[in-house]
Amino acid sequence: MLRKFRGLTVASILLVMLGIMVANGPVVRADSLDCPKQSAANTDPDIMVNAKLQPLVVVHGWIGNSASMGEFKTKLDNLLNKPKATATLLDFDYQAANFHWASNPQVAACLADYLHKVSAAHHAVGGSDEVLVVAHSMGGLAVRFATDKRYTSTPADDVLAGVVTLDTPFKGSPFGNQVVARALEVAPGWHLQPLWPFPKAGTDGSICLALHSLTVSLPSGCDAPPYLPVSAPLTQIAGDVSISRSLFGIHLYDIDLASDGIVSSDSSQGYLESGPSDTIGAAPVRAKANSQIVSRPERCTMSLDQVAAVAAANGLMTGGGKAALVKYLATINLGVFTDLFALDELSSGQHGLAARQLLLGALFGASCSHTGILTFDAAVDDTATALRGYIQEIAKPTRSFAQYKGSWGGHGRSVTIDASGHGEMSYRTYNWCTGVVPDSVSDPSHPCERPNNQIVVDGGHASFQIDKVTSADGDTVHAILLSTNDPSIWDSEISITWLHDAGPDVATVQINPSKKFPGGWTFCDSAAQMRSVCGA
Repeated sequence: MLRKFRGLTVASILLVMLGIMVANGPVVRADSLDCPKQSAANTDPDIMVNAKLQPLVVVHGWIGNSASMGEFKTKLDNLLNKPKATATLLDFDYQAANFHWASNPQVAACLADYLHKVSAAHHAVGGSDEVLVVAHSMGGLAVRFATDKRYTSTPADDVLAGVVTLDTPFKGSPFGNQVVARALEVAPGWHLQPLWPFPKAGTDGSICLALHSLTVSLPSGCDAPPYLPVSAPLTQIAGDVSISRSLFGIHLYDIDLASDGIVSSDSSQGYLESGPSDTIGAAPVRAKANSQIVSRPERCTMSLDQVAAVAAANGLMTGGGKAALVKYLATINLGVFTDLFALDELSSGQHGLAARQLLLGALFGASCSHTGILTFDAAVDDTATALRGYIQEIAKPTRSFAQYKGSWGGHGRSVTIDASGHGEMSYRTYNWCTGVVPDSVSDPSHPCERPNNQIVVDGGHASFQIDKVTSADGDTVHAILLSTNDPSIWDSEISITWLHDAGPDVATVQINPSKKFPGGWTFCDSAAQMRSVCGA
């Protein structure tokens, strides 16, 4: 007879691994895109009193909370703030909704709202308004939804400066679509929850965890997470477990699971192929070519003895259960032919009994498993390295905006932007200087044109500096007004958008100088001007 995990037999677990399907329940879509409430477990943004310390928001994963990230935060804090302090770590906690899909307003909208509050608090003490995020599991998906206006009224795409994800299921999990959660919950008294990071059965979090790709869509009602702003770099960290096989103390071979036990390495490093489609019903699309993505696999090896030790330490077995579990798993998995079946299943993406048994062992025993990754030293080190790079980039006095370099014009107007994002604009005011006060020389509030060797010199001038990208596609930027001789129409902040509706070989730029001028100006490159897109 199989030994029980306090009310849940190993046989019950393996029944789950067989992939017995349960009909999907409907996904409840929220009516409001605003944050319903903020968790009391969130760190108060007002703790930031030092402008030189970069705000870093830590986001937990499924069935977790801020406390579950405690050891990870301690290690990360030591790496980032000793001997020299560089960051302030803050918790975003969505434990009241951690079984929902990440698009849920209690997750995505509340995270966006919180990131804006952190940004504002740091800006208030003289810091930048940029925020970094490190997220585990579904937390990485929540960050993506939090940057899109379809899921929140205050998208955080304009404050997000960099993201690190750990074992985020960008392309789903073989245990998704609520199969595992449903089967586990029918067994009363089960005690696997501390190590079993799945949403509750029947919830959208369980249903939407399903595997998906550029050719396979998520279940109906499950939204694919939007891509991050191209201005926000992403480091995706992925646990990769190998199981070591030995017989009578002699090492035989290793089986690379290419998984952390829950999420495959292909999924946790699959950001570039995990986004939504351009149109309803169409296939998903890849991320933009200029996305800044780095992948860091974290590899570890385990044995069956380690599986049993972890299970016993977490109270998953009663007395005498360790030997039974080791013997049982060894009996099933030690055979070479069974391992070959598992390898075939893993390589083909068809996770049958053999593969799922190995993944179960990895989840319970591996140091770089889905839950172990948070305390795996190499993973925490790589997280800190990525964050240091982000912090250094934010601290640079002038960043490169070379992709926006160029010159554009229109009827009575022109603008030039250099690689640093500095822009100079001139335009007609259609007021002639009369030589009588007031004019643009004696009174800048009255700009006017004057002739110069039969050339009309534009009367209106403004200079600005691009300081950040504010749209996910990289086509809209925010700029600060540096100077102007026409203050009546300029605000201190400017929005600039590159448009693509005039044709594939035509570049047009729309500049909105102020709320007083909602239509803004459209500027064109030479090809667009030849087509009279921007006037004569």
